[in-house]
Amino acid sequence: MAEQNLRSIILLIFLVLPICASAQVQLTGTVTEILDSQTVTITDLRGNAWAVRLRAIETPDEGQVLSDVVREHVTNLLLSKQVTFRFSSMGEGEFVAMVTIDGRDASQQLIRDGAAWLYTEELGGASAEDLDTYRALETQAKNEGRGIWAESGLIRPSEVRTAAHKVGDPLADAATAKIAFLAFGSAIEGVFGNESYFSETTDCSGRVVGVADGDTVTILTGSNRNIKVRLAGIDAPEKSQSCGMKAKQHLSGLVFGKYVSCSSTQRDRYGRVIGKLSLSGVDINRQMIVDGHAYHYKAYQGEQTTTVQPHTRRSPKH
Repeated sequence: MAEQNLRSIILLIFLVLPICASAQVQLTGTVTEILDSQTVTITDLRGNAWAVRLRAIETPDEGQVLSDVVREHVTNLLLSKQVTFRFSSMGEGEFVAMVTIDGRDASQQLIRDGAAWLYTEELGGASAEDLDTYRALETQAKNEGRGIWAESGLIRPSEVRTAAHKVGDPLADAATAKIAFLAFGSAIEGVFGNESYFSETTDCSGRVVGVADGDTVTILTGSNRNIKVRLAGIDAPEKSQSCGMKAKQHLSGLVFGKYVSCSSTQRDRYGRVIGKLSLSGVDINRQMIVDGHAYHYKAYQGEQTTTVQPHTRRSPKH
């Protein structure tokens, strides 16, 4: 087993170093999982699994109109299909790559189908001809009113990020936060939190109706308000990382559909409530660390009890 792990590490080194140095490395594999509407897992011919984000596109955020439709479209296009992929850069826990299926650029296909917007920031180094092709396909989809172009009110994730950057901390000015929410609607939730226009912190106890990842849940309170809660003092892997989905599934198993006690005294810069969850006397934040599905950073030890702090930087399970 140790010898096999060593071979895998050596293989990864030989693969990753050229990837970081050049965009010419091309691999072949099968799409084995759809992580979201623009990120997939590709298992190459050697059995290595890669989290790959399709380059040069952005799709509606989860919760926006058409987000489920777009994800289904991506699933039909790519899942279980053999593809080739050429890395162009590395994002947070994932590689950005040009993915082709049957000789077609999957990103171009999604843009042409009206399932994605063109994201030119990820086309650095592309030839003028390639850039013209992407733009022409987007123009065709727009002129024909396909998919995202047929829906009013859809907002690109990059526009939301820009708005959040301009506004800064939405809680510094409740009026500004409310204007941002009214201007962007539900699309702003991923940045500010869907309760961002409330500046007060409060009892956030209620039923867990959503689990976004291993450290963020949505709670339906007794006053019938949905509050996005970031678990205080812990940090779980992103869903696109190798342990991310397991962390999300573990947290779901602990709290989804259940009534939890939640207390909070602050919000983060995105407007999310920073909360401590407990269920039947069990500290859920601590339990995620103890079970090996989240980290604890000393920088946030003031947000946790001393019984949690010894579990600093415990590695999530694979």
